[in-house]
Amino acid sequence: MFQSTMFDEAVSAQALFTDDKENYHQFFNGSSLLEKGTFTCKIGKGDKEELRSVDKGDVIDVYRNLNKTNFYSIRNRSGSFKNKVSGYAHAVIVRHPELIVSKAGRARVQKEKRKNVHSFVRGEFCDAFNSEVILSQLNDYLRLSYSPYKFDSFYTLDRDESDNIVEGSISPFKNTIRHEFALITGKDVILFSL
Repeated sequence: MFQSTMFDEAVSAQALFTDDKENYHQFFNGSSLLEKGTFTCKIGKGDKEELRSVDKGDVIDVYRNLNKTNFYSIRNRSGSFKNKVSGYAHAVIVRHPELIVSKAGRARVQKEKRKNVHSFVRGEFCDAFNSEVILSQLNDYLRLSYSPYKFDSFYTLDRDESDNIVEGSISPFKNTIRHEFALITGKDVILFSL
């Protein structure tokens, strides 16, 4: 009886996980960085190194890391790590995304010709991955990017098989997001719904 009950509970837990509306694993060729709903990362070096974390559902800002351009920084908006970077990942998924561009930060980039963090995606943290995205698994998505030298906002675009921008596909994005999620990865923000 005991073994049967444990087996039934394990099968039920697996069914819940598999049927979970927010199972993003299908979009990646690797596993999630979350452990029990929390993403923990070492921040800093040497004697200044510390563990920081972000929980699923926390409101975060996600932006390209200026020093390691293949990573995105995750900055907490509340809690004990408020306004601090709590992790780095190749891909981050947020729910209810907002696209934010600081006009003052953009003006500084244009004037000084030097990068600074002035654009980011804000939303509820869902998941993080350090593996490649399988875009063919996403239905009805919208690809966005940002450059302070093109527009004062994010813009839509298409990419070819070699990841080059398709000529003539760029247009300003009006910031009316009809998608529930944003996947921030590579050079782009992918808006999608499940």
